[in-house]
Amino acid sequence: MTQSAHTGGLRAVVAVDAHAVTGEGPVWDVDAGQLIWVDIPSGEIHRFDPADGTDRVTHVGQPVGAVALREGGGLLLAVRDGFTAMAGGSDEVEDLRLTMIAAVEADRPENRMNDGKVDPAGRFWAGTMALDSAPGAGTLYRLDTDRSVHPTLTGLTISNGIDWSPDATTMYFIDSTPGTVTAYDYDQHSGSISQPRTVIEIPPEDGLPDGMTVHAEGCLW
Repeated sequence: MTQSAHTGGLRAVVAVDAHAVTGEGPVWDVDAGQLIWVDIPSGEIHRFDPADGTDRVTHVGQPVGAVALREGGGLLLAVRDGFTAMAGGSDEVEDLRLTMIAAVEADRPENRMNDGKVDPAGRFWAGTMALDSAPGAGTLYRLDTDRSVHPTLTGLTISNGIDWSPDATTMYFIDSTPGTVTAYDYDQHSGSISQPRTVIEIPPEDGLPDGMTVHAEGCLW
């Protein structure tokens, strides 16, 4: 970890020099003390252990946009073809037993799943985008705990960041190409969202928003 960059009082270091094509979707596995992340176009799930510096890789055979931990062990994946479950615990990430939970946009081979995250009630949200980033081609989907799938937002370009406020009343969502972060009223019981309002607009000359998290005091990163 000798490579670093300084911005203000923050210091960023290279955790894994993996030469990933598109490294995305970090999820911290508290029980294992490991970081799970994906290389989307390579179809790779990585599990990085900071204790010994190892980074184990599983190839799932198709682009994988996001990953989530399952309460009973194993992982949920948002892959090109939809939502799948992968068996295995924290020590069995190479065990490639995939079970399709719900196909998504099977009639649209020009699209794939992108970024996603689990909400406070255990629902897995993930969005689609066109392989060529065509405007308006994407949809944000919600996978409920009963395995039903619900489209929640349409006309998106690059679904690329989602999180919830600490009090579970607000959902924040990024569509990268317009450069906006949008807040929605969020109903934890039903999973419904309403009352969209733009909370951040990033000028094109400053780049595009890509990924997001909310810290304990409710601020966006």
